[in-house]
Amino acid sequence: MRVPLEILEIILREAVETLSYRDILRFRLVNRTFNEALWPKNAHLDNKRTLFTSWRTFPYKQKYIWYLIEEHKKRPSFFSSLIERILDLPHIALMSDEEQHIIIDKMVGAVMGSRDDPEVLFGLRSDRDYARKLRRTYTSNERLESAKDALAAGLAVSAIRRGDHEELQAMFDQGARSKIFNWNYTLGMVPIDMAYKVGTREVIRTLVKNGCPNRYETCSSWCHDSTCGLAVAARHGNQEVLETWITLLSERANQLGKNLFSELRAAVLGVLRIGKTEMVPILEKYMNWSQSDMDLLWVFCFNDAVRNGMLEVVQWLLRREGSSVATRTSPRHKTPLSIALHDCPSEKRLAMIQLLLDNGVDPNGDPGASQTPIQRAIGDGEVEAAMLLLKGGANPNAVGRRGPPLRTATRLGNTRLVKCLLEHGARSSYQFKGMKYVVRQDARVLGNIERLLEELGMTEEDPAATQELGYFVLAQKCNVQYR
Repeated sequence: MRVPLEILEIILREAVETLSYRDILRFRLVNRTFNEALWPKNAHLDNKRTLFTSWRTFPYKQKYIWYLIEEHKKRPSFFSSLIERILDLPHIALMSDEEQHIIIDKMVGAVMGSRDDPEVLFGLRSDRDYARKLRRTYTSNERLESAKDALAAGLAVSAIRRGDHEELQAMFDQGARSKIFNWNYTLGMVPIDMAYKVGTREVIRTLVKNGCPNRYETCSSWCHDSTCGLAVAARHGNQEVLETWITLLSERANQLGKNLFSELRAAVLGVLRIGKTEMVPILEKYMNWSQSDMDLLWVFCFNDAVRNGMLEVVQWLLRREGSSVATRTSPRHKTPLSIALHDCPSEKRLAMIQLLLDNGVDPNGDPGASQTPIQRAIGDGEVEAAMLLLKGGANPNAVGRRGPPLRTATRLGNTRLVKCLLEHGARSSYQFKGMKYVVRQDARVLGNIERLLEELGMTEEDPAATQELGYFVLAQKCNVQYR
């Protein structure tokens, strides 16, 4: 009896759950239908290096790791070697095969959350290779933990993922506190990080009761990469988990006469940095702050969003707080316009500047600054940004250390900018360091110069023309006269 292709594909996809990685590799070779059903397009694994570049979207991670463990003698990897060392631990070696299988399965589930490069964990062949990579990544003084410590960290992650608070408490009772709260170099993770993302209420309660930190190190003390737990929870986006953490940590903080001010601030900033504005109202419910503190928070978040080129977040904050959030200034901090000009990613810079100008930001910047935005933009060669500022009302005659903007523009040789400055009211004559300069357009003189250049074989685009003769010929020609 023939089975319709549609039904066969459904059967094959359902069968994946029961097939081993080795069987999947074998069955996909039957024909094209089997291959397409069993091997998703994003799983480019004919080349093992390609496997690791698409690891995040690879659907058979767990099966593949089990395959490595089973193939350890033929193809040893760091993780399969770690499993061998764990199985050799005295108390593990005495277990039955079924109990050992459960231990391995927990470690496999745990390592899937590792922050390390999968090629490092599953592609290298020895502990020595892994340790060498570790020293390059973190610090030359770090060493791999023992198999016993790696096992404790892996079992803690597994218990957290499964919501088994009793097993987690048993680990605390056995003295595994440091293994749960500290970074594990062998596995490339810190167990508590998983709890801030997916912990159940009872797991979170168990961790708080046993003194879990609000902040923890995620790589090493050497690199000072401290992570705020509430920021991790908020960025992960699970409202129930986030509110459970806030509630229980607040209760503990109140008992100690403290608060979660800095943690909530970090959480708001963290979610806005990835554009998860929907998480902000959840956090706000627990922020019983003064109006001045809230205002400072939004200004800080606004400036941070400008710095990172987060246009949608900037627009969200403008809708929420009004244009005042873009116009507040402080002598201790850069203005949003200054941040947009100097720190915003180049591909977002012009759109960010235009957005700020459209919402009432003064194109002339802070009166107390040593240079106006137009001077800085021209001085940095940001011609398009300078033209936006001019169109937005920037003063074309502001005088700075390098003279007025027109002088800088003529020295740069950008006639588009010179033309724009003149059109927006720049004075064509100015003085600088005791000398008078005049920028003028003289069609007769420039026509003669054009003809001369053509006779010399130079085109308008030829840089030699500008370098040799000291003036610029484009659609609207300009030359500078000195008196």
